[in-house]
Amino acid sequence: MEEMMIYAIPVAVFAGAGVAGYFAAKFRAKGMLILLGLLWAGFTAVMSYGMATATGWDGLGYFLGLAGVSAPSALGLGLGGLIGKYKREGRKDHATP
Repeated sequence: MEEMMIYAIPVAVFAGAGVAGYFAAKFRAKGMLILLGLLWAGFTAVMSYGMATATGWDGLGYFLGLAGVSAPSALGLGLGGLIGKYKREGRKDHATP
């Protein structure tokens, strides 16, 4: 079961951030995109600081937080936002007058 969590947690984070970014960009919720970006930046800053100040093997948990949560959430939020923006603007290009 633990082996599956190595893949399940990053995939779930990626999918959740992607869906949130998609709907925020599709419905022009700039405040939500800013909030999600600030949450990501805050989490990344805390994990980076913890990793920098940790000694020995203590930094491994912070690294896993960065690699397993921060990176997938950044990729998911960015990709979801781009797809949402494309879908929103794509309808305008093909609309009939």
